[in-house]
Amino acid sequence: MQIRIGIAGLGRMGKIHALNLAHSIQGVVLVAVCSNEQQHLQWAMRHLPAHHQYQSFAEMLTNPELDAIVIASPSAFHPAQIETCVNAGLHIFCEKPIAIDQQGVDRMMTLQKRRLKTIVQIGFMRRFDTSCLRAKSIIDQGKIGKPILYRGYSADSIKFIKESIRGAAQSAGQFLDMAIHDIDLMRWYLDAEPSQVTAYGGCYAFAIFEQHQDADNVAAFFQMENATMAFLYAGRTAAHGYLVESEIIGTQGIIRVGVQPNADFVEVVNEGGRSQLYYQDFEERFTQAFLAEMKTFCRAIQQYDMSITNLDDSIKATRIALGATQAFKTNELVRF
Repeated sequence: MQIRIGIAGLGRMGKIHALNLAHSIQGVVLVAVCSNEQQHLQWAMRHLPAHHQYQSFAEMLTNPELDAIVIASPSAFHPAQIETCVNAGLHIFCEKPIAIDQQGVDRMMTLQKRRLKTIVQIGFMRRFDTSCLRAKSIIDQGKIGKPILYRGYSADSIKFIKESIRGAAQSAGQFLDMAIHDIDLMRWYLDAEPSQVTAYGGCYAFAIFEQHQDADNVAAFFQMENATMAFLYAGRTAAHGYLVESEIIGTQGIIRVGVQPNADFVEVVNEGGRSQLYYQDFEERFTQAFLAEMKTFCRAIQQYDMSITNLDDSIKATRIALGATQAFKTNELVRF
């Protein structure tokens, strides 16, 4: 079965998914692309085989050739676009988050109550990363005893700070844009929902984020319903490059993932000391995971495997991220 897919949004994530669909997955045809930025459509003409280009999402959905849509548009558009695709009978892969406010979450909860006949997969790619999968397997086998605490550390390279500043007005904030990946892993690894959260942060290097009630570095501490704990950090100003670490502390051991995120196996030792190259962005670190999640989506369509639908997990992660955002903005304990 050949799957015909359209993609909405050709920013950093949209380009990653578009290239994977066009060149790395068998049985898939990238039929259409959609962007309201002419430079992105020009990029698509150079790099993609898609025959149809659109500047309107609604217009793209009138294309009768489509079986599925990949949504990589700005987060504020996600609830409406997901709902529109479901109503059109199209399978959906959507980047996180599914919403940026409670109204959008409520809209997705209403959609979830319907008996969906289309696959809805949300892009939590770390669940497809081989290291994260191995950590989950070790936990499930009981090799570190009972989990006690999850620590998630996500830092973007400072070289992308101008891009973060440009997108700050449309951003949902650090907890929804970045820390939501660790929120998803927190729930997955600890097998529990949070009961309460406190959150902190500030504009330690770039005061401009204050204009949007946001920060350049944030942290949150969660108490979980099963008495486990989680500490999450997300930052935009890492001088050393992109760094994602996870640590799960158990009663009989500890798992650490990504503690040495080296871009290669070269180590330099000279009069300046010892040095190694770090990953510089998420695309480099999670190349395998991005491809794996998209292959899973396409395979699920071919086999009509509705079990891949993760709308419930996505709703819960988004609600938790909104709670952490509220705790940060109010400097108060938020209970779930």
